[in-house]
Parts: sequence; structure tokens; C-alpha cells
Amino acid sequence: QAVHDAASDLGALCALPDTEAADTDTEEDSGKQRAAPSALARAAPPSAADADAEGPAPWRLWFTVAGLTIVGLMVIMPPAYELGVLVQEKALGASTMAGVSVAVLAAGAAVAAFSLGGLRHLSATLKIAIAIAAAGAGTILIAQAATLPPLLVGAALVGVSQGMLGPVLSIWLLENTPDHLRGRVVGVYQTLSFLALFAAPLLARQLALAEHSAAAGMRLYAVADLVVVCILMIALIRPRRALPARA
Repeated sequence: QAVHDAASDLGALCALPDTEAADTDTEEDSGKQRAAPSALARAAPPSAADADAEGPAPWRLWFTVAGLTIVGLMVIMPPAYELGVLVQEKALGASTMAGVSVAVLAAGAAVAAFSLGGLRHLSATLKIAIAIAAAGAGTILIAQAATLPPLLVGAALVGVSQGMLGPVLSIWLLENTPDHLRGRVVGVYQTLSFLALFAAPLLARQLALAEHSAAAGMRLYAVADLVVVCILMIALIRPRRALPARA
């Protein structure tokens, strides 16, 4: 009988860890079930009510930025693409001078981009007008240059324009787009920018061929710059129902 009782006690002791393990597994499973809803709540996309709370979509501003992106890049980029042709056309030096003029243009773009903080008190529309006006002045200098120094000054002004336009447009767009829409809006903006950059040199070359001169084509681009600046200045001085002004 004593041996039988000892064996029973030993069996009970062996079974105890299994019972405790089963209880621990049950507690872990219930903890996971409680944690799952909160994890799903964190991963859930914003509801329509949340999206409305973040503000309506600024369609008018989006269309304005899209238009200025396409038109702006189409009128300020061609002088950069045609610089090498213009240097040879005007017999202003060897291919080395074409490289120097492109380097000057790039330096102007870098200086302008890093100096934009000093123009923070100006509206986005005015900064865009300044950028395109700089491109117009630079383009006409490039087109009319008979010596190298005016062509380099014109290249620097075109570079200033390019260094200003992209950052101003992108900041203006981001600052006035609700957070939940920024990914899609920036994707569309980048697509439009790349399409304009792709089309601009093709159009510039065709225009130069049609005019039988790259310089003549640049004069037409300078006129286009002037027209865009005039439209922007009219938008600035007319009574505003206006777009958000800061960028």
C-alpha cells in the first residue's frame, strides 16, 4: 500500500508542469487575441472622416502648380540644352567653352537654390515670376551674345532660374497638400516634371531647325518667358480669392 501511495504522488508531481504549461499557453493566446485588435487599429488606413478632418483637397492649387511646372520647365530648360550648339554657331570657342558655359549654368542653379531662404518673405507666385524673368533675361543674352562673357552671364541667369523654380514649386505644393494625399500628389508632380524635361529639348531642337538658327529659337523662348511673367504679375495684382501664397 505504501509503495502504491508513493507511485501516485510521483505521478501527480510529474503531471503538474504539464498543467502549468497549458495554463501559460492559454494566457499567451488570450494576450495575443487582446493585442490583435489594437494592432489592427494602428494599421488601419485613415477613414473618410479622418481625411475630411485633415482638410479638403486643394484642387485649384494643384492645377496651378501642374501648369507652372509644365510651362515653366518648357520655357526655362531649352537654353541649357542648346548652349553647346550656340557656342559653335557663334564661333565663340571650342567644345571646352561649351563645357564651361554649362558649368556656369550649374553654378548659378546651385547658388540660387541655396539662397532661397533669403526670399522666404515673398509669395510663391512672386518667386516663380522672378525665376522665369531671370530665365528670360538670360535667354536673350545668350541669343544676342557676340562674345563669350555675355553668353556666360546669360547662362548664369538661366541657372538661377532653374535653381529657383523646382524648389519653390515643390515646397508650395507640399505645404498646402494634406498629409494623407502627399504621396499621390508628389508622384503626379514628379511625373509631370520628367515629361516636361523629356519634351523640352525635343521642342527646342525642332524650333531651332524651323528657324534655321538656335539663336533665333532662343529669342522666341525669351518672348515666351516674358508672356509667362506678365501672366504671373497680373495674378499678383488682381483682387485675390487667391491661392495660398507662401512657399
